[in-house]
Amino acid sequence: MIRRTLLLLTLTLLTACEVVDFPTPTAAPASSNTTTPSDDSWYRLYFTNPSDKDDKDNRPEESIDDYVVASIASAARTVDAATYEFDLPSMAGALIDAHNRGLVVRLVTDTDSMEEEEVRRLIEAGVEVVDDQRSAIMHDKFVVVDGALVWTGSMNLTTSDTYRNNNNLLRIESAELAQAYLREFDEMFVDDMFGPESPRGWPALCPDKWESGPRVGGPGRSGAPRLPPRRDWTSDGCGRAR
Repeated sequence: MIRRTLLLLTLTLLTACEVVDFPTPTAAPASSNTTTPSDDSWYRLYFTNPSDKDDKDNRPEESIDDYVVASIASAARTVDAATYEFDLPSMAGALIDAHNRGLVVRLVTDTDSMEEEEVRRLIEAGVEVVDDQRSAIMHDKFVVVDGALVWTGSMNLTTSDTYRNNNNLLRIESAELAQAYLREFDEMFVDDMFGPESPRGWPALCPDKWESGPRVGGPGRSGAPRLPPRRDWTSDGCGRAR
């Protein structure tokens, strides 16, 4: 399985970005030289392919962020994003559009990014943004759409990481995995728990103990509504005592 995955990772596909597409485990393997993502995929791997890393305006006609923007545009309920740095106009626009459509849109970022123009643009549009408020960095990079689709990888949501640097981005359709990411997200966004304050030793997945979707209601740091934590701090989150 490992050798098969490594082999697939060497494929070079789209010109604007490279895409490695994997079939579901139960589906027949796709052709090794296919350039069209298959309809039965449960995850896809994308690589940035910057044409000129020294040109700040080198955005290609088709870019890796187009795929993330499209998934946010098709969201029906929620978009939750965590990124160390944030200055990508296309992503800010997609999150604001989702917010304006009535979706619950939330962002966690590092304190160092709070003065970025695109972060201020989100806040002014009414999107709640939470930062870690510490000297150490919040280094997560993921987006969860509708509690069922996860984008994650090495790429910050920035123009440099998207158009100038070599990065990867993984798209995974898994409600179970999405809940694990939402659990980490809520830890930061709702409970203000970063770094050493974050609970340790919790199992990554425990879907039978976690509700789907974000927690909203009650006053948050910026005054937007949140719900009280649904976590039982006396257990490990899967019903086992600490």
